[in-house]
Amino acid sequence: MTKSLRISPIWLGGGLFGAIGIVLIGVSAHALMAGARHATMPVALLAFGWASLSMAVSIVLVTTSRSSRVIDERVAARRGTVTLQRRSRLTGPGAEASGQSVVRVGNRAPAVFLACASATLAVTVVALVLNARASVIGAGFALGLACYMANWARHAWPRDGGGKSA
Repeated sequence: MTKSLRISPIWLGGGLFGAIGIVLIGVSAHALMAGARHATMPVALLAFGWASLSMAVSIVLVTTSRSSRVIDERVAARRGTVTLQRRSRLTGPGAEASGQSVVRVGNRAPAVFLACASATLAVTVVALVLNARASVIGAGFALGLACYMANWARHAWPRDGGGKSA
């Protein structure tokens, strides 16, 4: 008898966000500590990694809260024969998987965390500019992403349940 392991799409997505964030922040930190001056790409990688890791932490905060609840969760998987055709034809076994979760947020912790993370990213980018580590383009991109993260915080704020939900 085979038992199948069922992983929630929320935890799978959060794990991917966390892993991507750690890798991007590590690569960025390595480049910035190696002495990069007026850098664009390391600062952009830092911003993406920061946003990704912040999203992973907020997912953990939502899913571990007693007042938050999963409203809808769907997982779909298909298996079959796949044919790829570019210059030559390749046929073999393949699989496709997709997942979706809708969660009603019940506490303010994810929103507060995301707001603090966006403010901290903005302060970090300003410090990198003052130390001549970040270019104007990289800093502008990272500050734009910090504003976008602040918007995530606004959307993560719990709703009263009686009105419209976004």
